[in-house]
Amino acid sequence: GLALGTGTPGAQPVGPLAAMLGNLLGYEVFRLVTGALRAETRDRLLLQDMASFDVASEPLLPHPACPFCAPPTALPEPVDLASAPVRPAFLPTADTAADDDAAQGPLAALERRSALVHPNAGVFTAYADEKVTQTPLKVGSVVLGRRTVTAFDVHHTAGARLRALNAAATLYAEHVVPAPAPDDATAELPAVDPDSLTVASGTGGTGAATRWTAAVSLLTKELVRVPAGAVRPFGADNADRRFEPTRAGAGAGADLPEAAGAGLLSALAHDALSRAVRGAGAVSVITPQLLGEDPEPVFLLRTAAHLGLTVELLDLGERAFSGASVVLARTAGTPGPALWAVGAAPDLATAAVDALRDLLGEAQTSEAGAQTGGPGAPDTGDPLLRDLDAALVPVTSEEPAAPDEADDTGWSRILERLAAAGRDALVVPTHGADLPTAGIHTVRVLLTRAATDAG
Repeated sequence: GLALGTGTPGAQPVGPLAAMLGNLLGYEVFRLVTGALRAETRDRLLLQDMASFDVASEPLLPHPACPFCAPPTALPEPVDLASAPVRPAFLPTADTAADDDAAQGPLAALERRSALVHPNAGVFTAYADEKVTQTPLKVGSVVLGRRTVTAFDVHHTAGARLRALNAAATLYAEHVVPAPAPDDATAELPAVDPDSLTVASGTGGTGAATRWTAAVSLLTKELVRVPAGAVRPFGADNADRRFEPTRAGAGAGADLPEAAGAGLLSALAHDALSRAVRGAGAVSVITPQLLGEDPEPVFLLRTAAHLGLTVELLDLGERAFSGASVVLARTAGTPGPALWAVGAAPDLATAAVDALRDLLGEAQTSEAGAQTGGPGAPDTGDPLLRDLDAALVPVTSEEPAAPDEADDTGWSRILERLAAAGRDALVVPTHGADLPTAGIHTVRVLLTRAATDAG
């Protein structure tokens, strides 16, 4: 038999609450006896508000730290970057009509990923952009723990929310998902020299034992092991700061190729920005004429004027090293430190648009917050390069940036250039079991230095 309400200290439910709990238990008994109905609690939680008696149902996601929910540890599979989109798959073209399938794509993707957004048991607890000014740029914000992660989009709020979910997912993978435990299979893989990675700080660490995790090469598809501190540079494995605490190489997407593409561009952006800060390489000014009359850059440049900002676009010269384009957008003539953002893409125009969008989105959100007494600068994720004063990045080329050469863009070209320089790009999946259930995968991409730069 089943005895209720005996031996339990404290106040007992009475009145309507007791009746509702009894109904729930009665339903469970009926379901088990008849076998005719699906359990309401199968892969879900039932939550009842003790004050209003409202009942809500939320998905019960596998927690990444749960030893029973986690999938068996396996070595990473090869990733084919050729199937990754050059731009996020949810981005419509500028001339898309509102009722076209391309315009509905972001809404469908957002609906699927919103399975992760629930107030009690969700990975993310809520969207926080309902009261945010949505003009001229669209703003998406999602709450992760005590942080509210924000991203921007030119076209619609759905795209901004998708970008915010991707940014928050990389934070979740970095700060919440535990690193996999070392195993014999990983220990047998060839090790990558920690100091050969572009995120190595140069300190050499404290000499403590290095934990390793498995990675797969984007170029050769071979398996290697890399330092866990480089994969999670904000965690305990990097307590000695052998690696820079940076989001460089963190990427999220609908599948592993898309996430790896985003991570590779992030790693290249960090490498190019670090090189520009040192005054190495050619940094040149991008003129508005170079961007042409495409709707996105035209809209963004007009938005900068509307916000009263003077924005300078700099080509950081990454095309000479990897074939990818990395653009720094920074403000000039404003009080206080310059605002800045970096965009990276296989082509120059897309990188410039991404940098402009993120810079102007931050300026728009900061201005709106100042007017309403809200928070200042939005939280767009962990830093790419901490404490950077972008105004100090020197322009080293007297010639303006040149346009892309024909057939000189694309993932295959980037990988070919990396291989020719004796470099490698190593992918480590970082998501737990919960994010992929809603169509989000996360990775960390680690770049090795060029053979001439090693040591």
